[in-house]
Amino acid sequence: MFEVSLLSTRDGILYTEYPRRSDLGPLLISSWSFESIELEENYRPFEQLADGRTRVRILRTNPLLQVMLPEGGVGLVLNLGDRCRIGALTRAPGRVPRYFVVGPLTHPVRVRLGRTVRALGMIADATLCETLLGVRAAALVDRITPLERYLGEWLPGFLAGADERSLGESASALQQLIPRKFVQTRLDEVVQATALSIRAAQGAIRIAELAAAQRVTRQYLGRAFREVTGFAPKEYARLVRFGALLRATLLRGPKDWASAAASLKLSDQAHLIREFRTYAGASPRRFLSQE
Repeated sequence: MFEVSLLSTRDGILYTEYPRRSDLGPLLISSWSFESIELEENYRPFEQLADGRTRVRILRTNPLLQVMLPEGGVGLVLNLGDRCRIGALTRAPGRVPRYFVVGPLTHPVRVRLGRTVRALGMIADATLCETLLGVRAAALVDRITPLERYLGEWLPGFLAGADERSLGESASALQQLIPRKFVQTRLDEVVQATALSIRAAQGAIRIAELAAAQRVTRQYLGRAFREVTGFAPKEYARLVRFGALLRATLLRGPKDWASAAASLKLSDQAHLIREFRTYAGASPRRFLSQE
């Protein structure tokens, strides 16, 4: 665990989520930015703007800012503020590059933000990883790697104009990295269509249905999906469902967990708590009470 710096109780973070490209559907999980702010005494936590942006004002001590959690995606992060520190993945903990890729996670990873926060990024479905970075997500599971390794020619030009653009404009430009047409083999088509179905159902779908829809056996689907994403379809569906719960908690605040379990088609509240413990390391109540 990292030590926590002494901060004013009014120190906060403005999290903004931007409208996503419509042609990507749920395969673009989120397009976002974080920046340091000073919270007013009676600040408004959640705000939905007419242009489609969602703003969330969060205390820096919020546990959702202290950890990266699994959700079946690949993250691109451009840190324009002070450097952050991240707990151990496959290597020793410590400072990470300013611009980095977070591969699909299987467990929570501790984060310590820098004093001044200004960052943007996006999270794309694992099936878009090869199209975006030229490497399959299966090779990046539980890894953080420099963004320059994959987008070394693009990055300097993007950064050159970053000071003149707003974070929102930069987030929109980042989305344009994903091409309009994906390179598709039959295996890619099967895996991506399956991922799309899983995300559309927020993970609440039977694997047998997915295999039947693609006219392949469950065994073929399992092998193909693991080859591309690093996960079996069932595990991936669990990650997607947990990700949906996380996003609802971040964007709308803690909710009635029994209702949340029902909305995600979990058998009961106890099932939801078990899933939360698996991927966040604590029950929802305990995790969110760490603030």
